[in-house]
Amino acid sequence: MKKFKFIAFIFAIMTTMPILQSCLDDDDNSSDLLAISTINMISQDIVTMGEDDNDEEKIGDDKINTTYMWINKDNKYLTIEFQYYGTHSEDKKHFLNLVINDKEETAPTADEGNAEDEYINLEFRHNSEGDDPQRLGEGYVSFKLDKIKDRMEGKKGLRIRVNTIYGGPKTYEVKFP
Repeated sequence: MKKFKFIAFIFAIMTTMPILQSCLDDDDNSSDLLAISTINMISQDIVTMGEDDNDEEKIGDDKINTTYMWINKDNKYLTIEFQYYGTHSEDKKHFLNLVINDKEETAPTADEGNAEDEYINLEFRHNSEGDDPQRLGEGYVSFKLDKIKDRMEGKKGLRIRVNTIYGGPKTYEVKFP
C-alpha cells in the first residue's frame, strides 16, 4: 500500500510539473498575452432620407456586411452584427444608419408580387468618411423601431437593403418574433 501511495504522489507531481513550469517561464512577452477586446454596442434611432440633413452624402452607401440580424421579442429593437473594412484608428469614425428611404423609386423586394406589402422596406447604410479599407472589423448596432411602430401592424417583418462588401446591394428579410 505504501508503494501505491508513493507512485500516486509521484504521478501527481509529474502531471502538474508542466503546468507549474509554464508559469515559471512566463516572461510577459506581449505575443503570449491574452488579448481582450471590448464590444461597443451602439443604439440609435431610424433616420428618414431627405429629413433634416439626411442626404445621400451624409448617410453614405459604403460597403458593409451583415452577418446576423434579429428583432427583440417586444419588437422595439433591431440588432445587426456587421463587418466593414477600415483602418480602425481612433481618428476615423464610421457612421451607420437604418434609413427610411421613401424617395427610392424601386423599393427592394425579395420576390415580385404581394411581398412588398408584407414587409417594411428599410436600408442599412454605412458612411466610411473616406477611411482606407485596410482590414476587416466587426461590431454590433441596435436601432430603435419606435419610429416605424405605426407601420408594423399586419406586417411580417423588415426587408433591409444592404450594400454588401463582395456582392453589392442585397436585401434581407428579418421576421418579427
